[in-house]
Amino acid sequence: MLSFQGSKVFLVMNPGSAGAVSKVRILLDDKPIAQEVSGKDVINGVVRVDSDRLYELVDFQGQNTKATLKIISEEGETEVYAFTFA
Repeated sequence: MLSFQGSKVFLVMNPGSAGAVSKVRILLDDKPIAQEVSGKDVINGVVRVDSDRLYELVDFQGQNTKATLKIISEEGETEVYAFTFA
C-alpha cells in the first residue's frame, strides 16, 4: 500500500523473464480504480506487464489529489522497481 499526493502515478515494472507476461490489479483507496482516473496502461483495473518499462497507473487529469494505491499480483511474476509521480 502506498499513500501519495499528486496528479499522476507511474511505476517501472517487468514481467520477471523474457517473453513472459504478468498482470497486476490496481486499487485506489481500497476500491477498483475508476476508468476516469486510470492511467493509460490500466484497462478494466488491470495492467498487462509485458516488458521492462515505465507504466502509467493513475491520471487525475491535472488535479493534485491525495489517495492510497494498492497493487495486487493477479497472474505471473512481476518485478517492481521505482514509483514516480507528477
